[in-house]
Amino acid sequence: MNRFEHKFWACIAFTIVFLAYFFFGSASIRLTIIPLSILGYIITAAASHFPDLDLDFGIRHHRSPFTHSPIIPAAVLIFYFISSFSFSVLFLVASFFIGYSSHLFLDLIPPTGSAFGDRVSKWFEHRLKGGAPGDIRGIPEKYERNWLKISGIIIAIFFVLTILRAMAFLPF
Repeated sequence: MNRFEHKFWACIAFTIVFLAYFFFGSASIRLTIIPLSILGYIITAAASHFPDLDLDFGIRHHRSPFTHSPIIPAAVLIFYFISSFSFSVLFLVASFFIGYSSHLFLDLIPPTGSAFGDRVSKWFEHRLKGGAPGDIRGIPEKYERNWLKISGIIIAIFFVLTILRAMAFLPF
């Protein structure tokens, strides 16, 4: 899966969450999320690239267990817990979790695969020279898919907890 696809599908997931907030939320929520939506898309796209930051240090460092795990999102969640509550901050934190977890789930698709299909994927790869080389370093190959699934699920749980807190269903 190339880098563009990670960002594209993360932004689709953000759009679904945004529309759910917009159509099912109160008027005050609508007034809050509309100006935050552009920043939410930017955070979602950046978070969908965040696990691949290790590529900046070379292919041999790609897919480290540190970047392809819930460690970084857990740090964001802890930072939220020690900071003050505001719906706007929670909305942006949830955007981060959407992007990060979607990246891990999309990494379950083999590097030669695409959520778009072969023709579209080849077009993007030809123009963007993107890809998903390597495996998760230090994790035995037979556990890699489970590592990505479990990590993605944990981050998705962070997202749900953040959304529930934003909607004032949780007291923390």
